[in-house]
Amino acid sequence: MATQLEIEMTTPEVVERTANVNSQSTGYESQYMTFLRSLKNTWTDCPDVNITYENLSYTVNVPVKERGIMNLATAVVHSVKNKFRKEKQIALKALASCSGVIRPNTMTLVLAPPGHGKSTFLKAISGRLTGDKHLSGSVKYNGLTIDETKARGVHVSRLLGYVGQTDLHFPTLTVKETLEFAAKSSSADCALLGDPKLTEMERQKADMLISLLGLTECANTILGDALRRGVSGGQKRRATLGELLITNARCFCLDEVSTGLDAAVTLHIFQALRQWTQVCGGSIVTSLLQPTPETYEQFDEIILMQNGYVVYHGPRTGVHGWMRDSVGIPIPKGVDEAGFLVDFLTDPTNIYEQMKNGDGFYASRDRDRSHSSATPSPAVIANVLNVTVPPLPMPGSVAGSGVGSDATGTVAGIALNPSTRKRKVKLGTEDLVQSYHSSTVYATMMSDLNRINNDSAIKAVMDASSWSAYTKAQFGSEYPHSFLQHAKLNMSRQAKLVSRDKTMVGPRVFTAIFNGVIYGTLFINLALDDFINKFGLILFVQMCSGLSNMSEFPIADEARNVVSKQLDAGFFPTLSYILSVVVLHLPLVLVESVIFSAFLYWLPGFAPEVGRFFFYMLLYAVTSMSLSTFFRSLSYTSKNPDIAKQMAMPFIVIFLLFSGFLITYDKIRDWLIWLFWLNPMSWGLRSLSLNEFESSRYDHLVTVGSSTVRAGDAYMAGYGVDSNSIYKWTGVAYLFGIFVLFAFVSAFLLKTVKPASHLGTRRVTRKKLQVVGDKDVNNNPDNSSDSFEDEDEVELSAGTTGTVERAHRRSTATQLSVLPFVPAALAWRDISYYVPVKVTGKGKHKETKMKRLLHNVNGYALPGTLTALMGSSGAGKTTLMDVIAGRKTIGRIEGQILVNGHPQDSATFSRIVGYVEQQDL
Repeated sequence: MATQLEIEMTTPEVVERTANVNSQSTGYESQYMTFLRSLKNTWTDCPDVNITYENLSYTVNVPVKERGIMNLATAVVHSVKNKFRKEKQIALKALASCSGVIRPNTMTLVLAPPGHGKSTFLKAISGRLTGDKHLSGSVKYNGLTIDETKARGVHVSRLLGYVGQTDLHFPTLTVKETLEFAAKSSSADCALLGDPKLTEMERQKADMLISLLGLTECANTILGDALRRGVSGGQKRRATLGELLITNARCFCLDEVSTGLDAAVTLHIFQALRQWTQVCGGSIVTSLLQPTPETYEQFDEIILMQNGYVVYHGPRTGVHGWMRDSVGIPIPKGVDEAGFLVDFLTDPTNIYEQMKNGDGFYASRDRDRSHSSATPSPAVIANVLNVTVPPLPMPGSVAGSGVGSDATGTVAGIALNPSTRKRKVKLGTEDLVQSYHSSTVYATMMSDLNRINNDSAIKAVMDASSWSAYTKAQFGSEYPHSFLQHAKLNMSRQAKLVSRDKTMVGPRVFTAIFNGVIYGTLFINLALDDFINKFGLILFVQMCSGLSNMSEFPIADEARNVVSKQLDAGFFPTLSYILSVVVLHLPLVLVESVIFSAFLYWLPGFAPEVGRFFFYMLLYAVTSMSLSTFFRSLSYTSKNPDIAKQMAMPFIVIFLLFSGFLITYDKIRDWLIWLFWLNPMSWGLRSLSLNEFESSRYDHLVTVGSSTVRAGDAYMAGYGVDSNSIYKWTGVAYLFGIFVLFAFVSAFLLKTVKPASHLGTRRVTRKKLQVVGDKDVNNNPDNSSDSFEDEDEVELSAGTTGTVERAHRRSTATQLSVLPFVPAALAWRDISYYVPVKVTGKGKHKETKMKRLLHNVNGYALPGTLTALMGSSGAGKTTLMDVIAGRKTIGRIEGQILVNGHPQDSATFSRIVGYVEQQDL
């Protein structure tokens, strides 16, 4: 039988570091709460927000995927069939007729199995799905819809904050820079409250929150991503949470924020959030997958969801009574209540079967349960489930054996009728919803909902005209500062991003030098009358400008998700961000223009006049700017970045074809001539042609047909270029206009077209099985309802642990035991890992400072065992696994890694090991 080993990542350095963090955290926690109390006392008209949701539903049509793995032939057949038939779709209810109230000064925990609507619910109540055609029902804030609050001058996006499951940050910014930007962008100026002391404390808000979240050690470390080494996954998750908590929102909707955090840090964070609700009167709504009992006890109310339905929303202390009196399945004593509820929602039938037969995890945990207090009466079960239910036998007893029962057939104090032992128990979603709707908890909830929606005093709170200047700036305007202030903040951040992005500046400068040298020498010293190559080279310059700016696609895509998140939170106007990107892109464009123009103007032998060279360089820069904003807008047009990239090349082809060189102006069809006049490359080609061929060195006369004309005009006429000099500067103006136009277009698209987001975790549909012994009998007509008859006939949902899975495990183990696998024992001894963090000195005195991340770590993993690697967030768990898996490419590794006693060989080790990283790539 497999054993479980646990390796705890604790060293003296880690223990000392944790102690320091905890002591700092406690001190700053006191300061942070002092700041919040001072803010609350001074901010007298801070609004309390009651959130009501009524008949909230979210239904989407999803395509039915073909089962199995396709080969080339089946894929072709499938694609052809889809052309001639309508794609099969099913309606998926992410939310279904949900109603309830989120009250101020409360913490609400949303519990549900993965894929049952938690994320959609949090997005809906936080206003992130406003305007979505799939959303129906109403979400009101103090009895008013979003449109009604906006009419009163209140912006809900500023009142409510949402933290998603994904950590979205600029990877080259540090933790402190990220939180400071969030604080400055999202919070109104405390000077409006007239308290200098409070203003001074606000400047330290980011430092206090960093220490409160235990991020002091990594405050000046970049966040990183899959390609850049940064903070750990747990630290990044805390930074994501801190980015929202530093705002002044009145309700925080947190979607599985404990992912990647250890239990102690999670408890510490929710204890701090508990204090925040008590001090500030705000509300917290969060979904967690596996909260510990200590974390679970921090919450006031619980929301239980199954298949998109809310099956319970009420006090946490009332869950026991609802499960016992309404559902008929009591929560066993001595179990993790949150874990039990999630397991029950995943498969109620399996949980009931375990407790009925005294077999399984929860049955074994219930040995000391008091039957009189925990077991529901037969009348309750019959009334709620409309059935007669066999008793829950004591663990260790055998049904009918007399153990745990008396001569009258009584088990746990329940009198049994032998003639009714075989009855059906219904525990479907509709039954749970009905149990909730028939409870007093639901009646109280609906009473509060109606009271809040009809209370004029509560509605009067949401009136910006009666607010103070600080409250108006915080919640009464879409953004807390002026456009110029937000533009300044964005430019400061963008300057850091550009200067630290080594993949952006260096490669483009190198490309400009390399291409300039290659193409300049290829067309070196063109003859004066070689106008064909000169026209081609001018067009080639335009094409190089376009192709170099296609790098905007990955850059814009990387930033898009982060910026969209911050726009939803009301951090800054979209145009202020676009302005910062454009302005900080100009130095790179100018450097690239100078380098490229210097080679491709003087080497080919264009007109040797300084003024014409500077015009050539100016036009290249304006063309580059206009095409960069065009491609950036193109990347925002589609929710899918891959589709946006595929749209770029057709535009490049159209620009080249209708530029006036490959197809001259007089050869373009009349119904396509608009492509010539709208084409930025045609305007650039005409301007650069006029700049070159208006030179005095083309003033000599040449014979064209029977007439004599100026050489420069004749060359341009050969390609249909109008020799009117007005087009020279008109081209510059047109390209600049394209630049400005698409800057506004990109701002509009970034605001309106949101990046693609997945629907959520795959929801497993229920699969009907009749189990008799170890045999599966399918297509049984008696097995058509969500029920079971006796201990041998059970309905299981896919993925549950029951009779079917146990039988399958036994069968699979038997099959695997005969396969010729060679067991591999993995051991590591005295593993130390160093990374370079700072370079000091110059020349011969240059020295690299190394930081030690792993300290003489020892351990092993034996065949047939499960080994748990445990430690606090940032202790080095991921680093150790990266080192063992051979994924570290920088730094220095010391120690030994042994496979079956032999030194690790990277060539063979990668073939026998599988590694699942934290990043979802």
